[in-house]
Amino acid sequence: MQEPDKNKKEDNTNSYMKYMSAGFQIVAPVIGGVLIGMWLDNHFHKENSMYTIILSGVMIVVALYQFIKQFFKN
Repeated sequence: MQEPDKNKKEDNTNSYMKYMSAGFQIVAPVIGGVLIGMWLDNHFHKENSMYTIILSGVMIVVALYQFIKQFFKN
């Protein structure tokens, strides 16, 4: 006699882990882009936050692309 409940439970756990990690996959690169942009703005003595805006925007696009690619892969 097979245990279908155990297999189903493992599949559900894998699905939960995939979606729980999605938040980190999106937020971590954006925070990294903002921090690097702020450092560049301070390093080059920019009064406006040009590097912060550009890098955060680029990292948002990269993070969403990676998330969508992984989401449709499975």
